[in-house]
Amino acid sequence: ARVQAVALPGRAMAGSATAASDGRYRVAALVPGQYLVVVTGIGYTRRAVDTVNVRAGATVALDVTLKKATSVLDQVVTTASR
Repeated sequence: ARVQAVALPGRAMAGSATAASDGRYRVAALVPGQYLVVVTGIGYTRRAVDTVNVRAGATVALDVTLKKATSVLDQVVTTASR
């Protein structure tokens, strides 16, 4: 999954990370403040957690569970001729 931290207010991208196979991730070098954390993954619904507070010298643990996305695809018809 892809994890993105967006600084609030202003919505500027502050950092991002890719989760490991065990789901752990680390977005490093964030300055103290409030963030919107957005988690996305192929085949899963997007999840956003608003107002995550980061304090100087502190570690913030944020567990996010993604749900499988249900997709309905349109039929594709392929034809060939000589």
